Amino acid sequence: MTKEHEPQPIQLTIEQVAKLAAKMTLKNGGHIPTVFVQAEGKNTLVGKLSNFPDTHEARLERMILIGMAYGHDPYLAGSLAQVFFVCEAWMSSATEDEPLHMPPSQDPKRQEVLVVSEFDLTTQQSAMIVYEMMRGDDETLLNLQLLVNLAKGTEVNTAHSPLLEAFVFGFFITAGSSPNLN
Repeated sequence: MTKEHEPQPIQLTIEQVAKLAAKMTLKNGGHIPTVFVQAEGKNTLVGKLSNFPDTHEARLERMILIGMAYGHDPYLAGSLAQVFFVCEAWMSSATEDEPLHMPPSQDPKRQEVLVVSEFDLTTQQSAMIVYEMMRGDDETLLNLQLLVNLAKGTEVNTAHSPLLEAFVFGFFITAGSSPNLN
């Protein structure tokens, strides 16, 4: 088979990952924390993260370890183009009149959300899409409503993902090179 006829790797976008995650969440009534890891010029590896920790610090440590594990993967060969993370979370909103005074998990006004985040190493940009998970009285997931779209190319992109940055850090510790994070 000549090169022009070989299958070409697909460069994922956050919109594609968010669409897939939303479809799977609605089908399954929830979403297991999942990473999509794409190497430069290669296909994507997907990993579901069981027993994901409850605290932010423990999640950061876990993401470093997961990044280190992917850094050893011969399929990726130490190259990383972008990484996505999909998870359920609690979200609280603050205003000037009412600042946050407790973690979202303890806020009685919290929203259950599906978060899709991306870190693109080629552009050094983060992106994030967040859906509110609308449940019925019996806790059955009924629908997802778009709350936040901080995808690349939006006017104001203030997306930031410490968990993906921890993953990238772990990946490059193992791969033996520098991620060049700003």
